[in-house]
Order: sequence, then C-alpha cells, then structure tokens
Amino acid sequence: MDNTHVMEDRPDEESFQAIGQSWGRFVAFKTTQKPYALDSVSFVLAQDASRRGRAVDATVSLALFGASVKVDRRGNEIIQPSGGQPLAIQVFQVQDVPHVDSENPLYYSFELKGFEVEADTAYAIGLIQASDLGEEGGLLVGTCDPDLRRADGVFGDSGYGGWFSGDPDDLEWSPSSRHSAVFMEGTPLPESIASLPPAITDEDFPDFAELPHAKVELGRMLFFDKILSGNQNIACATCHHPSTGTGDGTSLPIGEGGRSLGLSRFEQDPILERVPRNSPALFNLGAKDIKVLFHDGRVAINPEHESGFDTPARDALPKGLDHILAAQAMFPVTSPAEMAGQYDGILDQGENPIATLAAAGDLPAIWATLADRLQAIPVYVDLFKAAFEDVLTAEDITFVHAAKAIAAFEAFQWRADQSPFDQFLRGDLDALSAAQQRGLELFYGEADCASCHSGKLLTDQRFHAIGMPQFGPGKGDGSAGYEDFGREQVTGLARDRYRFRTPALRNVALTGPWGHTGAYRRLEDVVLHHLQPESGLRSYDREQALLPSLVSLENDDWVCLDDPQVVEAMTDRIEIMPLELSPAQVNDLVSFLHALTDPSSLNTLSQIPARVPSGLPVGD
Repeated sequence: MDNTHVMEDRPDEESFQAIGQSWGRFVAFKTTQKPYALDSVSFVLAQDASRRGRAVDATVSLALFGASVKVDRRGNEIIQPSGGQPLAIQVFQVQDVPHVDSENPLYYSFELKGFEVEADTAYAIGLIQASDLGEEGGLLVGTCDPDLRRADGVFGDSGYGGWFSGDPDDLEWSPSSRHSAVFMEGTPLPESIASLPPAITDEDFPDFAELPHAKVELGRMLFFDKILSGNQNIACATCHHPSTGTGDGTSLPIGEGGRSLGLSRFEQDPILERVPRNSPALFNLGAKDIKVLFHDGRVAINPEHESGFDTPARDALPKGLDHILAAQAMFPVTSPAEMAGQYDGILDQGENPIATLAAAGDLPAIWATLADRLQAIPVYVDLFKAAFEDVLTAEDITFVHAAKAIAAFEAFQWRADQSPFDQFLRGDLDALSAAQQRGLELFYGEADCASCHSGKLLTDQRFHAIGMPQFGPGKGDGSAGYEDFGREQVTGLARDRYRFRTPALRNVALTGPWGHTGAYRRLEDVVLHHLQPESGLRSYDREQALLPSLVSLENDDWVCLDDPQVVEAMTDRIEIMPLELSPAQVNDLVSFLHALTDPSSLNTLSQIPARVPSGLPVGD
C-alpha cells in the first residue's frame, strides 16, 4: 500500500500537541485535553547499525499502544509503553530507506487510519515490525538518543524540534535533520467536556488543626512588619496585601524607596528601578501539591537536594525548611529592589548593612543579620518561644524559624476553596449561573484552557510562552538588558526563553493586573490575549498597564515594546494557537472565572494587625 511519503515541509504546527518521551523504537506521549484522530505520524526512519548496505525498500508495521504514567521522586512524569494488545496496527511500504549513518537521512510521513486517541491519556506509537531494516528492526532516528530519556523528556525540551511549540530550540528544521523528533498531525474528534478535577479537600492541605496558633500568629506579625527590610520601611504585605488580592494592585511594584500601598505608592527615597515582575498572588500556595514557586520557578521541590529544594541559594540554603512556601520566604528579603535596599556602585557601599550584603551575594549573612534584629525584640522572642519547641532563648532564633512562621500564616490564611466552582465540584449543581456553566464548558472544552490550567489547583505548574507584553526594567536579559527571559534564567536553556509559570486560578478575579508584568488590568482583556496572543502582543494598549508614576524611570518602561526585534522574538516563541470565540463566549468565560472567587477571601480587614512587635507603622 502506498500510504507514506518523504516530507517536504515541516508538519502542520496547529494540528496536534502532546508531551512525550522516547523509548528506542517507540515514542510514548500524553495527549492534551482534546481527543484526536491521528492523521499522520512523521519521523526519520533508518536501517539500524547491523546493516551496512545501500538504501532499501521495506515493509513497516506501526502500532498504537496504551501507556502508563509514573511519577519519579522529583514529581516528574515518566510515560512508558505498557505493552499488551495494540489499539491499532497499520502496514506501510517505504522506499529508499537509508542507513542510520547516512549523510542523507529521510523524514517520512505515515498516513494513518483508525489511530484515535482520547484526551489527557498516555499512549505509545512506534515500530513493531520492519523488513530489511536490520536485526533490530530499524530505528526512529531522533528518538533513540539517551538524552531524550530524561524524566522531564518533553519533546522540544530535549534538543529536538518541538511538539508544535513554535520553539525550534536553535535548530533549523529540514526534511533531513537528524535532530528532528516525531511529529503528529490529527483532526479533533467531537468531544464532551474534559473531565473536571476532583474537589479540593482537607487532605490537599497540611493539617491546620495541628498547626500551632502561635506559629500562625507569629507569621502574621512578621508578614506585616517592616523589620525584615534593610531600611525597615517595607514589609512582605507591602507587595502582597490582603486588600489587593495578596498582590499590590499594580503591574510592577515599587519596592525599596517607596511609601504607601499599591497605586498610591510614591517615591520617598531614590528608586533605581521598579520590581521587574508582577507580585504573584498567594492563594492556595500552602497546598501539598505545590511544587514550584515564582514566575520563573526558581524555587522548586527537589528531594535529592540536601535542603529539599532547588533555589538561587543552592547549597547555602539552610536545612529545616518544612514547606516550599518557607523556602520561598527566604528570598524577598535578599532582593535589593524588593526589601534589602539599594547599593551605590560609585561609593561601593549599600544604603544599609543588608543592602551591602545583598550586593555581595552573601545570603547567609543577610539571614543572620535579620535574625539578630528579631532576637533583640523581646516580644518577638516570646512569640518564637511559643511557636517553636527548639527556641528556648533569643539566641536560638534563626531566619529559618521566621520563614516557617510566615509560610504557616500564608498557608492558613489564604486557603481558598469555597468558591461557587468548588461547591459545584462537591455536588451542588445549582452553584453556577447559566453563564458560568457555559463558561465552564468552554474552559474545559472548546477554549482548551484546562490544557494548562489543570488539576485541582487549575495549574499544570509548567512554563509556557504566551507572548505577554514585556515592559519595565526587565531582568537584565537581551542586548539592552530590559528583556526578561523567564524560565531560561533558571535553566540556562534557550528553549525556555519567555516561558513563565502557569498561575493557579482560584480568586483570579481578585488578583489583577494579570501576567508576569501585570500587563492587563481587565480580566476580559487577559482572556482575549490568550485567545489571540500574537495580536495581543503586537497591538498591546499601554494604557492597560497600572504603573505608579516615577518620572525618572518612565523612559525605561517601554524599551522592549519599542524594539521591533524584541517583539518579533517574543512572537516567534508563542506556544498557544489562536482561537476565535464570539463576544458572548468570552463573556461566559469571564463569568466562569468569577465563579472561582471564594467569598471568604473578600473579608480582609481582620487579617491586618493593628500593630507589630517592632513598633514600626503597619498602615502605610
């Protein structure tokens, strides 16, 4: 049967998406939230190393199998063929198959019939029989490299052409590229709503009944106390305030040097830059399933590390941190723009001792200095003694204790799982309005939001490039230093450029502005950006940005968006495909997002203490 041909062009990038892993002559993969009829599978086919002859014609049998998904110690999914009877088999005739060492390998496309895959399901596809291709039955070139067999072996994340990610990983695709992985093309099948996640339960969180009230109360005091900043003028709550959805209500915060809250914040002392990224919300970050934090994921659970976490501190991170939130709490105090204070390069000194230590990168010394401050405040000493059994004297207090207390407060205070959507998942079918139910169907169906916003927490905890407008000081990336390469800052891998963590969505209507730069002030507009990311980036309305006025920095705010090459580079990396929805459908989606609001999160005044042990002001 003549149902295969040599590829002339790159496969259609809009047709099918999956994450997959190589297992020699098979490729195991997990589908997205849509079922597909696989129309074709394409890969480089070659004779294996046992043959040394010229190109040959061959008969090839491909099969589709079920696969299993396992989770390793680091929480990464490993997808493996499960064997058993094939779900589909098809025989192909191929011509002029070269040897694996040939300088001219060929990329073949196999036209499939009867190969159907369900949504969010693991499969394996590959060779089960091949005549005249060698003792091992031939090779799928580009899938056999051992580097591809990593636990996080997402194609496109292993040095191969991406799975329709728009991210060629610095490789130019060509029909003869040895670096090409397997591509699939498919036609979406009629689908019902994707499976809804299970309802959140108490089992998804630490046992708050066993959490000492004294520990939570200590964390509350520390969270609102400016004593933890270098100049004693900014607290955690300044950028994560309960009255602004645990963010600060601005696109890019004013950290060190400012005064007041949110958009009212102004320049009291010289400010060298805005904080480069939007303040992330804190809702449900105490859940057991949270594995990675910060927009770029620079704090992540890693049981193989002595501290239990991967962080910017590497081996300098102290032991004893009991939750990823505690590990995260170690770092804002070390950031010059956020809490530590500025450094004067001309005078070669910081504006306070912590700022000097931050400029030198001496994180342990910063934590020790802050612990010294807390040890000198009698009320705090008493609070630490009540909260921790191993604190008997002031000298026993460490910043690890402080971070654990802050994490306990955040986990306890900002659990949010009583929204109308949560009630719907628990069986109250009247909890959602008609518009919200239509939005739910779009979210888990046609709009495919759940392909990234998945699971109980509505996040896959992965990283994606969706073309969010870049403005502000950036993170020192690019030729001018105003770009922010996102996940690449952590991994050092070009394929991760402009990728940022998928945020969880409980209380999303409260947490604007949205995006890693806070680019959108209206929830409807950030939804529209997801539907049309390229046009959203190219035609971004700068009036959307909520930036407190800083005359000295305003010329720096738009450097990236004023640079056509930067905009083009960001556009080229966009990983999500455009989708046309009617205005009524967009309104329904937004209505559903409002159904994710927990009413208890609207009552914030009781969370704010009237005073803190340091005696520093709280309300500003």
